[in-house]
Amino acid sequence: MSGPRLGPLRLYRHPTGPAIATAMRSRRDQVARLGRIREFVFGTQDGLLTTLGVVTGVTGATTSHTTVLIAGLAAALAGMVAMASGHFVSSRSQAQVYRAEIEAERAEVEKDPEGEREEVQVLFEEEGLAKEHAQEIARLITSSQDSWLKTMTEKELGLTAADGAGNLAGAAIIGLSFLAGAAVPILPYVLFAVRTALLASVLLTLAALAALGLIKARLARLNPLTSALEVVLIGSLAALAGYLFGTLIPHLLRVQ
Repeated sequence: MSGPRLGPLRLYRHPTGPAIATAMRSRRDQVARLGRIREFVFGTQDGLLTTLGVVTGVTGATTSHTTVLIAGLAAALAGMVAMASGHFVSSRSQAQVYRAEIEAERAEVEKDPEGEREEVQVLFEEEGLAKEHAQEIARLITSSQDSWLKTMTEKELGLTAADGAGNLAGAAIIGLSFLAGAAVPILPYVLFAVRTALLASVLLTLAALAALGLIKARLARLNPLTSALEVVLIGSLAALAGYLFGTLIPHLLRVQ
């Protein structure tokens, strides 16, 4: 009797070099997209917290509907500009520092290649590799100037590549998300009287913060409940502090 018939043998194919390179590029793109989402979350959170503090503070100082709206809108617009410009300047500065350090390392490599090669070896030895293995890796890495410079700037100086254009897209995301977050605590003051709007503004903002906490938990793989409660607690403290300051400052300054 013949034995059981076997289907065609399926061999596992290990990914080839081009496939691995494509997968790594895809992973880098995914990380970049996550970075944009983080910028949106943090910009929105800052807009919510900052503006909530302002409008509750002004509400504690006055019952003027117009005054609260003007203060809230001013805080929202000023915050949007500050966040966007701050992000642009910081990322541009980071890129300039990165390029300057690369050029400094390039000059050192050209001036003392053996000394710089030994530094690469020491860097890998400090990471736990045996001397002979670190020496071989250093020899391979220093055979390519691009790889050599990248290794020195990342491992020796702790720098990573930055967008040389100053990250305009990131600045736009941060600024617009701040404005979107700021609109949440302001909106009730458009719809209701001041005292009613105060409660509605706080509750609506806390709900938005809880939602952001859940998004942050998903991105950072944190406990969703802990993350949501954390940002809600911070928002509650911001609202309370703003209201207390708004109530106390007029009395301290003897302003009616």
